[in-house]
Amino acid sequence: MPDERKASTTSSTPSGPPGAGPSRTSSAQTVTSTRPGSIVGAIGAPHDVVVPIETVIFRNVGLRGGVAPVRRYLPELLEAVLDGAINPGRIFDFETDLEHVVDGYRAMDERRAVKAMVRVGAVH
Repeated sequence: MPDERKASTTSSTPSGPPGAGPSRTSSAQTVTSTRPGSIVGAIGAPHDVVVPIETVIFRNVGLRGGVAPVRRYLPELLEAVLDGAINPGRIFDFETDLEHVVDGYRAMDERRAVKAMVRVGAVH
């Protein structure tokens, strides 16, 4: 299927924590702005999401979804990032410290960042 016929949505809106899945607003916007005959994909656990089913049916928009088993891979990936074995730079485009973590959430909410990395000092 050509790329222009696919759409996806993620959210970092006040309706849920960043990365928690699509929000009500982003899901509705994605479905209504998708070309007829397209497929919308959502990954994550949507909370309180209402999909405009009449739009899906009358515009012939397909919906696909799945879970993201982050906890399964997180320990191994975190170790690889901290050891420098992999560079998460393609994902994390905003960096902050623990004291300013709210700035990271704000940047994702305002779409100035995809994902924020929080640098934490050594534990003594």
